[in-house]
Amino acid sequence: EKGQAEAQLKQLEGAKAGLEAQLQEIEGKHKLADAKVVEIESNISMLALEVEQLQGAKAELESQMGVLREQKGQAEAQVSELEGARAELESQTGELREEKGQAETQLKELEGVKVGLEAQLQEIECKHKVADAKVAEFESKNSTLALEVEQLKRAKTLLGAEKEALELQVARLEAAKETGRNAEAELVEAIEARAAAAARAAA
Repeated sequence: EKGQAEAQLKQLEGAKAGLEAQLQEIEGKHKLADAKVVEIESNISMLALEVEQLQGAKAELESQMGVLREQKGQAEAQVSELEGARAELESQTGELREEKGQAETQLKELEGVKVGLEAQLQEIECKHKVADAKVAEFESKNSTLALEVEQLKRAKTLLGAEKEALELQVARLEAAKETGRNAEAELVEAIEARAAAAARAAA
C-alpha cells in the first residue's frame, strides 16, 4: 500500500509539472497577444493621423477648386464682354482698327488664361480623386485592424480563462499530493503497530 501511495504521489507530481509547463506556454502566448494588440493600436493611431491629414489636404484642394472655378467664371465673363466689344469695333470705322487689334490680343491672352485655369482645375480634380481613394483605403485598413484587435482581445480573454483553469488544477493536485503524504504517514504508523503487535505475540 505504501508503494502504491508513492507511485500515485509521483504520478501527481508529474501531472503537476506538465500543467505548470502548459501554464508557462499560455503565459507566453498571453504576452505575445498583448504585444500584438499594442502594435496594432499604434498602427491604428498612425493611420488615423494620416487620414486626418489627407482630409485636411482634401478640404484645401476643394477650396482651391472653388477659387479656380470663380476665376474661370470671371475669365469667361471677360471673354464674353471682349467678344461683344470686338463685334462693336468691327462695325466702326478704320480709326478703331487699332483698338480692335488690342482687344483681340487681350481676348487671346484671356483665352490662354482660361485654358490654363481649366488645366489647373482638371489637375486639382485628379488630386481630389486620388485623395478620396487614399482616404477610402486607409479607412478600410483601419476597419480591418480594429477587427483584428477585437479578435486578439477575445483570444486573450480565452487564454486568461484557460490559465485560471490550469491554476485551479495545479492547486487541486497540490491538495491531492498533500492528501497522499498524509495517507503514507498513516500507512507507516499502521505497519509499525502491526510489527509491534507481532513482536508482543512472539514474546
